[in-house]
Amino acid sequence: MAICLSHISALQALRETRSKGCRPKEARKRIPKSTSIREVEALITKAGFLRPLPPEGKVPILVSSQSSRSKSTKTVTHVCANNAVATIALAKPRGIFIPNLGFLFVQLAQCAPFLTLIEIGYELCGSYTILPDESTFIQCEPAANRNHLAKETRALRGMRGREIAMRALQFVADNSASPMETKLTMFLCLKRTMGGYGLPFPKLNFPIEPTSAARKAAHKQRYVLDLYWPKRKIDVEYDSDREHSDASRALRDVHRRNIFLSYGVKTFGRNSNNGNARATLQCSFFRPHSKDHRNINRGKIAENKPTLDQPKTDASLRPIEKRNKTERKGNST
Repeated sequence: MAICLSHISALQALRETRSKGCRPKEARKRIPKSTSIREVEALITKAGFLRPLPPEGKVPILVSSQSSRSKSTKTVTHVCANNAVATIALAKPRGIFIPNLGFLFVQLAQCAPFLTLIEIGYELCGSYTILPDESTFIQCEPAANRNHLAKETRALRGMRGREIAMRALQFVADNSASPMETKLTMFLCLKRTMGGYGLPFPKLNFPIEPTSAARKAAHKQRYVLDLYWPKRKIDVEYDSDREHSDASRALRDVHRRNIFLSYGVKTFGRNSNNGNARATLQCSFFRPHSKDHRNINRGKIAENKPTLDQPKTDASLRPIEKRNKTERKGNST
């Protein structure tokens, strides 16, 4: 007996598989045509990591035809008319499958908020996964890359949520190593209308090889830059409070940044207590007196605008003021 999970339950199963160090592989099986209620409920009970959805209190599964839908107290069935959708086999328990990642991403676009959908895209294309209980994250191999995910999503023509998924993938980058790196990248690179600062997207966890002298001094074969812009030679490092709070670690960070500076790479540190790095980073990207550079201080300009309680200068008085100035100049001459 085999079942194919759907929507949030499929994402929970994928997180469980990746958290155990297993990389999901594509299976030859298609979406099951028929399901047995008892066997399905037994598999769901065996997979203890599956949590029912709050509104219905049931686990969503996917079937291939309308006749295969069945009523159960533990499941809610969704029909997939596309027979070309392949499934991904999970390691344990056997018999549980999920749809391919492109199909799953479009399904999540139907129910998840847009910014949450972007974070899920970073997770699928990154080297971390969130545990099914969403308590923390662990390191693992990437489940896909952005190009592969976009290719599978683009092939699902006519499916509800496809356009939202394609728009979300425009803001996804590969190789994110933690949820905070994902949030920092979104914070810097999303459009201003979406709450970001509109910077170009960087290379995440970009490796560089030091020179022989630097390798002997630091005893490292290579360095990994968290957020790196190769054209500008700018690196942004996320310094978590848990791993970068002690003095020895801070000293190593200073030594590391001095090595980057010898390569001509400017390094900016960003943590939960440092909010001034974003303005310095923006000034490094935009030329002075440019339109984008002036937009950085737009928030300060908005604060100086007159409010309803402050008097405003009437526009009709401006020509009179100019005329009085010219009359004064004429009288002085």
